[in-house]
Amino acid sequence: SKIDEKKSFNNRVKVEAAWLKKQFEAHEVWKRNPSLCQRTIRLLQNWHVDFKDEPDTWRRIKKRAAKEFNESEPFICYVMNLISSRDPSLAKISIVDVCSGFGLSSMFL
Repeated sequence: SKIDEKKSFNNRVKVEAAWLKKQFEAHEVWKRNPSLCQRTIRLLQNWHVDFKDEPDTWRRIKKRAAKEFNESEPFICYVMNLISSRDPSLAKISIVDVCSGFGLSSMFL
């Protein structure tokens, strides 16, 4: 039934969130910024739901997420600080991701 499918999927999301947490804990970023890691894991849970009908895409994201976040966290923190300390009356900021990877850094922002 639809209800059973939804419960099964929600359980998978929770199981995979626990798996992702272990992946993040294995990287230095967990020691540097555990609260941002936890926010990112919640974001990844949302992406899991968003990519429910694209399991191959979700698997690629899940497989790379902790490693990519570990590498991009200093940049993400820099951008977050820049935006939060900026005068809102100034022109918008445009960020172009030219790292030619899977694009997770841009997605994390």
